[in-house]
Amino acid sequence: MEKFHSAFRDKRFKVLSINAFYWFLGANHLKQAVYQEETGGCCDGIEETNVNLNQGAESTLSYLLARLAIGRILH
Repeated sequence: MEKFHSAFRDKRFKVLSINAFYWFLGANHLKQAVYQEETGGCCDGIEETNVNLNQGAESTLSYLLARLAIGRILH
């Protein structure tokens, strides 16, 4: 996300990056967050009708890396 934004410097891509990050916070077809602020963890994903409540390290690391990248894009 960050490298893509720095390479193209197009506002449309910045908006798309922000929208993609918000998927973690509930901008998905279920309108439910997969990042859990209470635990600091991230659920493993979403299925057709529900959030997969498993919180593996890979999902949490993916959220944290996305959060760092979006922070750099916004500043």
